[in-house]
Amino acid sequence: MVDELELLKKQWQKQDETLPKLSKKDIYPMLLKKSSSIVKWIFIIGILEFLFWTGINFVIPDNVFKVYDDLNLTQALDIFMVFHSIIIFIFLFIFYKNYKRV
Repeated sequence: MVDELELLKKQWQKQDETLPKLSKKDIYPMLLKKSSSIVKWIFIIGILEFLFWTGINFVIPDNVFKVYDDLNLTQALDIFMVFHSIIIFIFLFIFYKNYKRV
């Protein structure tokens, strides 16, 4: 068991010599590119989500909202929709700002 461990250590040290040496300056652009890509995709997904839910509002027939009229909840529904839109805009703004910063 100890001999196998020593063999693995020696092979690892030999392999370390053949691998390219990277500095912090070399690694940073790679990390920046990956971070930028992730934030960009979250931003794109957020925009698609906003467009999807906005599009659904245009597709749903008006008679579905009759239930809200009967229960006098149309004003609450309108307030909720505005609140929901504001939260999505804030979310998208923050991710856009982070994307530009990264």
